[in-house]
Amino acid sequence: MEWLYKKQLSPICSNDTIEKMSSVAMANGAIGLKLTGAGGGGVFLIYCPWNKKHQIARAMTEVGGTVMDYSFRTKGLQTWVVHDD
Repeated sequence: MEWLYKKQLSPICSNDTIEKMSSVAMANGAIGLKLTGAGGGGVFLIYCPWNKKHQIARAMTEVGGTVMDYSFRTKGLQTWVVHDD
């Protein structure tokens, strides 16, 4: 519901790609999603039942998304650096 109100306040907080991907995620079993990032490329965090995970990942890939693995840590933020040698 918050997202609907936010879009009413500003027409630039969404675009056709965001709308398409969020619709695809919800149509394939997502319960909710959070869009993170600031311009130029964001990330959808998708909350779904465990048995819908692969279906949603496949559908998001079909509309141009990239599926990324992640995990939660109990010791706070952990970062790393990748060196291009």
